Amino acid sequence: MKPAKLIYNLINLVVLLIAAALFLESYRDGAALFSGLGLSYLLLFAGAVLLVHGIKAFRLYLALYGSEIRISDYLKCWCKVTPVSLILPMKSGEFFRMYCFGILLKDKLKGVVLILLDRFMDTLALVTVVIAVKLVAGGSLSALVYFLLLFLALSLGLYCVFPGLYRFWKSFLLSARATERKLSMLRFMEALHSIYKEIAAVTKGRGLLLYLLSLLAWGVEIGSVTLLSGFAGGTLSSGVLGTYLSAALGTGDSADLKRFVFISIILLIAAYLLIKAAELMTGKRSKE
Repeated sequence: MKPAKLIYNLINLVVLLIAAALFLESYRDGAALFSGLGLSYLLLFAGAVLLVHGIKAFRLYLALYGSEIRISDYLKCWCKVTPVSLILPMKSGEFFRMYCFGILLKDKLKGVVLILLDRFMDTLALVTVVIAVKLVAGGSLSALVYFLLLFLALSLGLYCVFPGLYRFWKSFLLSARATERKLSMLRFMEALHSIYKEIAAVTKGRGLLLYLLSLLAWGVEIGSVTLLSGFAGGTLSSGVLGTYLSAALGTGDSADLKRFVFISIILLIAAYLLIKAAELMTGKRSKE
């Protein structure tokens, strides 16, 4: 086995073991989450989970359009990294997603940019939904929502003005007397320009569609959770929705979100194993 492949496998093993330990600890009383809920509820919930992740997987695959990767390799990578992202705290699992997709694409920078853009679209859609719910149901926005709004606005603004800034500073640095500091600044600007080009390549002609898919995914997720809460004997109220969205933002706790995460992880692991088994049976060689 090549050293690079060995390192990749070791990193995967360590991260997956940590994620598995956290999952078992977080859901050691997992049966209590589904106490009193019937089979019909579980099947409907599982269907909603599959639909949401199907939309999100398609969104990321659309961003990857043009990359020379097999659909089976992509789906395996998606099914492997998504549970890690769901279970590791503080979104630290996103670094694992960047790493794995960077290896799959044979371009680590593209892997980083791809996941950052995916998170940006997902966060933009979530904030949009939170604001829409507050406008309809009433109530005030949390400080975190205002912070995310500011971050998203600054990110969009920087993306829009970067080409002009890049041209100005590149022209200035090239015309000035060469010094080590100016050369370092020029290399830094070139690195930022490479990131900008990667983002532009992904979003060109697809940016709005990626955002709409993100909105659709959140709409299906919170809509199904709210409706199923009523189906399970709860109330179809904005309170259920508000609690779920607060938990999604990391500022609250929701049994519905815990159920969503639990079922997501189980189904994604099952999907990964099924794809792997199908490859073994057909004799196809995996790149992932």
